Amino acid sequence: MEKVLNKILEKLENLEHGQTEIKSDIRNIDKRLENVENEVGAIHLRLSSVETRFDNVESEVKIARITIENDIKDNIGLLFDGQITNSQKLDRLENKLDEVIAKNKLMH
Repeated sequence: MEKVLNKILEKLENLEHGQTEIKSDIRNIDKRLENVENEVGAIHLRLSSVETRFDNVESEVKIARITIENDIKDNIGLLFDGQITNSQKLDRLENKLDEVIAKNKLMH
């Protein structure tokens, strides 16, 4: 009977040892899970920062687009119109100069 009790005690000790190892493993898993949660929190903060920066860039792009559409586009049109006007004036001046030269040749 003593042998049976010793075997039972030995098995109980093995069970207690196994439980201790399981508890240690669970503590390690808890620590690792806590680290993962901290990393996820840090990633969330960084993502929020990126989203904010993206929103700022998006706003600046909209402002630049509006400026281009409203101001610069009109100015380019005006410059083009001015270039056409200057070209037409230059053509008229060339024609007048040609006429003056032609008249001058006829007089001499």
